[in-house]
Amino acid sequence: MKMKAAAFTNKMILVRGGGDLATGVIHKLHQSGYQVLILECDRPSAIRRHVAFCEAVYDGTAEVEGVVCRRITENDIRTQCRKCWAQGEIPLLTDTHGKHIRELEPEAVIDAILAKKNLGTRISDAPLVIGIGPGFTAAGDCHFVIETQRGEHLGEVIREGSAIPNTGIPGNIGGYTVERLLKASADGIMHPVARIGDVVKKGQIVARCGDEPVYARLHGIVRGMLQEGVPVKKRIEDRRCGCKDRGKNFVIRFRIKHERSETELRKQSILSIKQNKKVVRTTYLSILFMVKYKKVWAEYLPQ
Repeated sequence: MKMKAAAFTNKMILVRGGGDLATGVIHKLHQSGYQVLILECDRPSAIRRHVAFCEAVYDGTAEVEGVVCRRITENDIRTQCRKCWAQGEIPLLTDTHGKHIRELEPEAVIDAILAKKNLGTRISDAPLVIGIGPGFTAAGDCHFVIETQRGEHLGEVIREGSAIPNTGIPGNIGGYTVERLLKASADGIMHPVARIGDVVKKGQIVARCGDEPVYARLHGIVRGMLQEGVPVKKRIEDRRCGCKDRGKNFVIRFRIKHERSETELRKQSILSIKQNKKVVRTTYLSILFMVKYKKVWAEYLPQ
């Protein structure tokens, strides 16, 4: 059951980034009655596009599990936000560098860009600032960090220090790591051949980068893919910080095909935002207790 907007606070919760994990956090906060505004870059490169609110940058709107995200403009941001919230929608503003954060005076800022580095979020941006994943220092550039590395520490609230550094190697699933992520084969424009949800075989052409084909490296199901027409490079510079980053270097993500029917595989191909439920729940509870009770929920856990 949806709760009435602004059930806990009449101030906005601002989330930087609208990828799949960020979408899980945003969705949970929205369903719990918070007024959320998303800040995104002008050309987001989420691979799991079917479960990412950042798709609204390209299409104007994006819907995930019954919740609509709508892109707004820089003209009278507050009025447009209130209109979206009144309609039960989530506004999204393209603001790559977060230049509007200070003027909007949010109750909390969540940096969920997952760039593996801090792209400009400061502890002074709001009364509560949370960084998700590596690249942040709790009690330094944010108040708290949420661990995103798979394993026993996933979802932990870090009050001092940083999350586990990025290894650059995808998690091991079924004995596969780097095979599950396909890189751009050449500089050029992304042209998908397969679609999200397709079952493909090792060696099959699944996309083209410019004129160069991209081949599947395992037998599996396409879990995510960049949009048609997105410029890709073997190595790119992140335009938000001018640093080398993997960014649109990765163009396709796979789910391993086990001994199940293709019907079952297709049902699982549209990712649930609940996959990262531990991170989502932790971030949500931190916001809830800090905003409503002016305390941090982690303090209530047994030490």
